[in-house]
Amino acid sequence: MSRRILGVTGGGHLHGGSEPAHVANVGRAIFRIRENDQLLPSVMDLLLDNTRVPQEREGDLTAQMSANLIGVQRIREAYARYGDVLIDCMSELVTYSERRVRAVVATLPDGEYSYTDYVDGCGDKYPDPLPIKVKVTVAGDDLTFDFTGTAAQIKAPINVPYPCTKAAVFFSVKALMGDDIPANEGINRAIKIIAPTGCIVNPTEPSPIGAQIDCQQRIPDAIFGALAPVFPDTATTAGNGACTTTILAGDGAIGTDSVFIFHEVIAGGGGASRKFDGLSGVQVNMTNTSNMPIEATEMEFTKILARKYELKADTGGAGEMRGGLGIERELEILQDDVLYTGLGDRHKFHPWGLMGGREGGAGAFYRVSVKDGSVTRMGHKTTSLPLRKGDVIRVVTPGAGGYGDPKKRPAEKVLKDVIEGKVSVQAAREQYGVAIVSDGIHYQIDEQATASLR
Repeated sequence: MSRRILGVTGGGHLHGGSEPAHVANVGRAIFRIRENDQLLPSVMDLLLDNTRVPQEREGDLTAQMSANLIGVQRIREAYARYGDVLIDCMSELVTYSERRVRAVVATLPDGEYSYTDYVDGCGDKYPDPLPIKVKVTVAGDDLTFDFTGTAAQIKAPINVPYPCTKAAVFFSVKALMGDDIPANEGINRAIKIIAPTGCIVNPTEPSPIGAQIDCQQRIPDAIFGALAPVFPDTATTAGNGACTTTILAGDGAIGTDSVFIFHEVIAGGGGASRKFDGLSGVQVNMTNTSNMPIEATEMEFTKILARKYELKADTGGAGEMRGGLGIERELEILQDDVLYTGLGDRHKFHPWGLMGGREGGAGAFYRVSVKDGSVTRMGHKTTSLPLRKGDVIRVVTPGAGGYGDPKKRPAEKVLKDVIEGKVSVQAAREQYGVAIVSDGIHYQIDEQATASLR
């Protein structure tokens, strides 16, 4: 049996060869195999035939492959110009990153630093908290992250593959030790990771991993909690620590696809630090999805109406530096037979604060029924819930913890937060010790009452 791999040119013409041709534009024909002069389906066809919205995925995959091929082209051009000097520079850059990390570690007090954070669980089958435990050992310029004691892997799709655990530790080290340290293998060389086989951050095959990001997010939170005492200037409080996902799926043509799938990751609060308030409505740790404007959502998904999209007051943990706020978003369904899936975390375990700062608000999923207006709180892992026309999904994302004593926050900053709707008058009084009065339009500080509260 004879087989030949075929590539495509930019114009889509097939030509024979021992490898796929280097092209800047690729499409469905790439990686086709000819067997006994019969053209078999391409790898792209195979991938797209196993998705529910092939038109969208074809564009995504084509863009990614084209970008990679352009990257190869640029590296070849650079090597043609500089030769082995390019390779030497790459090698030195990796070594430089390792030196930078080790130099920071060498300044830290030797010792062990531990912290345990928790994933809420995973649906009805795993309702109990899942601990993510880390012990960080500093010895000279050596740094070890030991996850012994972390929850065992489970038969649910939040297990974190070991490479993803390495990526989470990599992120944490770079975030704490210097944003100007080049992100490369040198960081990995400078650290050691111990993750017992069979735990939730190093599962054995086969293990479900499709929704692992919410569990992976807890790894930096645990590391930041452990190392906060030795990184007071760069450690942040716990952010929203989730990848809050809303998926709505139903019949309806978009382009040439026979179904629509609305998939949105909604941001939350960013952690506060010793010098700065946390950012509101942002992605944290390893997530980097963009904010989806209401206008874009409703133009593309005509069966969804955005009823509300706002920062949610009082979800930012109180502190001398306030935690970032979470988001409240409401989506009304405009046709019957739509399925809702909501994936999130920190619905039970609030984002923690530091140095006396209070915890941030927790996340929540709600369904508002068109039938009677009743509001039902759903689990943090809800899958394929049937919705009717007129039902509303309300998503509240977690905020972030505060940093420092809330009563040390300048009263003028608290007043500004109240005016901007980030902190309620009640929370200003109870959490910050700032009494604020209003005539219904204007707000001002009651100096005498504030003095007694503080």
